[in-house]
Amino acid sequence: MLDMDGTVLDLAYDNYMWLTHVPERYAEKHGMSLTDARNYLFGKYGAMQGELSWYCLDHWSERLELDVIQLHRNEHHRIDYLPGAREFLETVRKSHVRLLLVTNSHPDTLELKDEVTGLTQFFDGIHSSHTYGYAKERREFWQALQEETRFDTRSTMFVSMTVTRSCRVPQVTVFGTSWPSLDPILLHPKETAPTSSPSMASTNSANPSPRRLQLVFFFPGRLRAGRLPLFLAGRR
Repeated sequence: MLDMDGTVLDLAYDNYMWLTHVPERYAEKHGMSLTDARNYLFGKYGAMQGELSWYCLDHWSERLELDVIQLHRNEHHRIDYLPGAREFLETVRKSHVRLLLVTNSHPDTLELKDEVTGLTQFFDGIHSSHTYGYAKERREFWQALQEETRFDTRSTMFVSMTVTRSCRVPQVTVFGTSWPSLDPILLHPKETAPTSSPSMASTNSANPSPRRLQLVFFFPGRLRAGRLPLFLAGRR
């Protein structure tokens, strides 16, 4: 299972929309400074973070009295894969790995990103948290997803840029700016691993150095410590 934003697709588009474009349009609409608009909106964002409404474009269109969906479409040219992500998906698609896209993305955003990138063609199933009524941060989401897809917790792994504590399967949290050339490193769960992604400042410094993606594995406490078989691109 793969997350979408920040894992397959570059998060720069979403960051631009919510940190710059939406505040700019909100400031124009209400005749306020960009700084005041950002301060107001960031407070609204923070109050909803982790809830399903935080990812809902309809919610923000109503709350902000802006056509947030159209604002996203106006900037669709900014949508793109992370470096190496498409090649990774193409290779995995040729293997016998069942691949599911699991995302908090709103259906309208998901449709737009698919129009631009065609990413859904690489997956055996597309699962948005909005379909289930719970964000991925909620245990109820994973219960509903397992009931629908019947994924085997013994042979399933979830890859995301953040750690989802409610997830029912081992996770791979990704750090960096591009996908590796299909030669991931499997870390032993006893090794020390970071629990949060690098700050935006660290990944967008004035003189960024090229970095490969690092894969950090997290195992649910109920699983026996040890290495989990990893099947990517036909590798065993």
